[in-house]
Amino acid sequence: MTNVEPLNSFEKIGDAAKRVVDNIDPAKPAGPGIYFGMDEIEYHSHPALGSTDIRRVLRSAPDYWWNSWMNPHRPPINENKPTPARLFGKAFHKLVLEGKEAFDAEYVRRPDDAANATPTQKAATTKAANAAAAQVGKQSLHGEDYDRIIVAAEMIARNPNLAGAFDGGASEVSVIWDHPTIKDLQLKVRFDKLKPRGIGDLKSIANERGREFNQACRMAISDHRYDIQAKHYLNGRAVLPDLVRKGLVYGEHDAEWLVRVAATADYGFQWVFFQSGDSPISKGITFSPDNPIAEIAQDHIDHALTIWDQFYQQFGTEMWLLTDPVEELSIDEMPAWFARAA
Repeated sequence: MTNVEPLNSFEKIGDAAKRVVDNIDPAKPAGPGIYFGMDEIEYHSHPALGSTDIRRVLRSAPDYWWNSWMNPHRPPINENKPTPARLFGKAFHKLVLEGKEAFDAEYVRRPDDAANATPTQKAATTKAANAAAAQVGKQSLHGEDYDRIIVAAEMIARNPNLAGAFDGGASEVSVIWDHPTIKDLQLKVRFDKLKPRGIGDLKSIANERGREFNQACRMAISDHRYDIQAKHYLNGRAVLPDLVRKGLVYGEHDAEWLVRVAATADYGFQWVFFQSGDSPISKGITFSPDNPIAEIAQDHIDHALTIWDQFYQQFGTEMWLLTDPVEELSIDEMPAWFARAA
């Protein structure tokens, strides 16, 4: 993590935040900076390490390589053919983060399938709806998905503990920065919502085991190491003052607002979880920089980046391999339940 002394006044930044660059060369990965309006595909294709990459390296460096820009056989991200889950997620984020007007400008509800419609008839309805939506520059959503998105967003808006959580601020802000000590390593984050006092992150949970939702949220944090994500995002938030000082700010933005964000030293991170199955209930959980879990997460981030550096120094961009020696199977390394009688 880069340690940056927080800004205490607008004067320390001067006019640096007023810089606006709209024409970023798409042929070259974006350099360090704060990016407003960066295309989602450009962000995910950027070679810098995001929180998902860090968690993947921690689990398996070859798995990271396989899914990274280094793998020449990695399938490209296809914006024109998103999976149903990805389309749902993008639409839901659009509604919650940017409001109904922005949502309606991009999405329409697909007509319901006729009663007893055959798969062929359903496919025809979908094709016709997609074509009609495309003619007006929009995407069609399955009726059930559309309705669920509307209800889920309303549940968040009506929750007295979450109302206003995603109001104001700036949405989908991308930040890229150089690691202070590891050569050739850049890091990145993409804030769902950035405000002076916090970072908001919208997260879905399938909750397939039917746990009480509060417990399901904590299990998701543990299982998917969302604590690493939160700490990495806080690290990205900490480099904003330095990037603003250097004038590394791109895209249309409110310069005075960004100055205020950079000058704010007291901030935190908040997840807003919503259930993707059954009722789309929601739950907010905060993660402060002084949370003791943050120290554990940072240790694991540092370990993951050390692993990345070791593999990069050994293999470069060529195939990353596990080269552990062949070992005899030991009963001491088997799970506790191994070979127990039924």
